[in-house]
Amino acid sequence: MKKILFAISLFLVISAQAQIKFEKGYFISNNGNRMECYIKNLDWRNNPNSFEYKTDMKSDSVHEESIYGNREFGIVNVSKYVRYKVNIERSETNINNLSKTKAAQFKEETLFLKTLISGSANLYLYTADNITKYFYETATTPIEQLIYIKYINNNFSTNGANSFSENISENNQFRQQLLNNVRCSEAPESDFSTVSYRKNELIKLFEKYNACNKSASEEAVNYNDKVKRKSFALKFAPGLYMASLSASDPHQYYNVSTEFKKTVFKIAVEAEYILPFSNNTWSIFVNPSYHKFSDTKNYNRNDGFGVISKDDNYTANVKYSAIELPFGVRRYFFLNASSKIFINAMYVYNLSISDSRISFTNNTFGTAGNNSFDIAPRNNFGLGAGYSYKKFSVEFRVNTTRNITDLIEWNIEYSTNGIILGYNVF
Repeated sequence: MKKILFAISLFLVISAQAQIKFEKGYFISNNGNRMECYIKNLDWRNNPNSFEYKTDMKSDSVHEESIYGNREFGIVNVSKYVRYKVNIERSETNINNLSKTKAAQFKEETLFLKTLISGSANLYLYTADNITKYFYETATTPIEQLIYIKYINNNFSTNGANSFSENISENNQFRQQLLNNVRCSEAPESDFSTVSYRKNELIKLFEKYNACNKSASEEAVNYNDKVKRKSFALKFAPGLYMASLSASDPHQYYNVSTEFKKTVFKIAVEAEYILPFSNNTWSIFVNPSYHKFSDTKNYNRNDGFGVISKDDNYTANVKYSAIELPFGVRRYFFLNASSKIFINAMYVYNLSISDSRISFTNNTFGTAGNNSFDIAPRNNFGLGAGYSYKKFSVEFRVNTTRNITDLIEWNIEYSTNGIILGYNVF
């Protein structure tokens, strides 16, 4: 465990600089001057209020600009942010923090809005920790928020007696806004009566509008299509592990400590989802595997004061087949376009196969003193660190020790530490 923690710490130190990624970009100051530069791409999950840049990639000097001195900035073929002073309502959709009113409560704020679609009609995105809001503008409609509010509706009724109830309702004013201002002449009204307050559906509407209202001066651009993300990966991930099983029965003197150590092979696959922020550096994954641990050894009985009955032949036998289901989170640190290091942490759900048992046999006196019982594994945790190059990866993983019996009088602990070799199918 100490070795893996040291390795993880070393990886973090090495990758601290590797994660600083500046890409070709620009910004436009309040006086209209355009500055070509290299902007630090943080792949902002929440809309930023500032950004860092370099004038020369070879320079160590990093500068910072804020929203108050610049009206626009962007990273070429990645993203574009435009400053606006807007009226914004910040109602949440989290059921525990819903608005108590249908009406929008506006506040004037200066924000960098992320451009999703530009053309005859522009679509913008604003995200904060708990909210996602969309804004739009056309040649005839100044920028405004598309209004969607999920709220608690209080109902009063009188049926011989007053009664009160609460339910969740929606203010879908954005549909009327779109129908009035972002509708092609041939577009059916049903396109707007059913549209959801979701990025992909809104983008489709704006693309249709821009397609039938082409501007000679400005070509429609879908910034959301400029960055192609790989969101899902599937890999073969077999592993070679050193497995350790120790058994003790301090309340009965079959054996104070019997330990098995053996190399086991795990057959495994891994499904991974890359989270859509922070430049593909975070992911979640599930890594189902199967392995079998089987061994037999002789041992001497011990009553806690020393070995007894040395002439007796006692045999311990273990047969353990298990399916493991680790669910985890992974953090990548990119070294270059082809290689990266990573660390991950996981919760491991364990399931033993029905014939998994451990037994202690007295071979001298027949069945006298024999003991046998099923293995019933508990869940545990795991840590890993590794290196990935294109489709190939190697990972060193440590799993915490887990008790694999429900019997109070026995303590049977099992652990595995090993190396995983991975190959991405897609």
